[in-house]
Amino acid sequence: MDFWTRVKFLGWETRYLIRIVHLEDPRGSRYRSYWTLVDQPAQVAGCLDAEQRPCENDLALNIGSHQFEPYPDNPDWTLHTYTLKVGGKHWFQRAALDWVGTRSLREVVQCLRQAGEKAAGPRSGWAPDQR
Repeated sequence: MDFWTRVKFLGWETRYLIRIVHLEDPRGSRYRSYWTLVDQPAQVAGCLDAEQRPCENDLALNIGSHQFEPYPDNPDWTLHTYTLKVGGKHWFQRAALDWVGTRSLREVVQCLRQAGEKAAGPRSGWAPDQR
């Protein structure tokens, strides 16, 4: 499945087309999802952005995966493993990715919250959804 994405945050925007593959393993009670950036998305028939222009990636790299499986010590729990590697084409993307790229997801959420609070003001109560 191809998935066109446009993300806007605090005046910064990125756009890219990823190809997602879902793999189910009912016997092992596992579910996996992998994705990669689609090369030359303008050549994918019907891929148009919100302005009806051919899709164009502004990332150099976007690969990742989700895996859901039974938690080893408690079958009532689910272990979710998430991987992501992203690379920007432009210097400002690379700088932003370097800023958050070596941190845990929790630290990334905290950084986003702090940036949002600074942009919105100290009493706004703004916070990103952490689900």
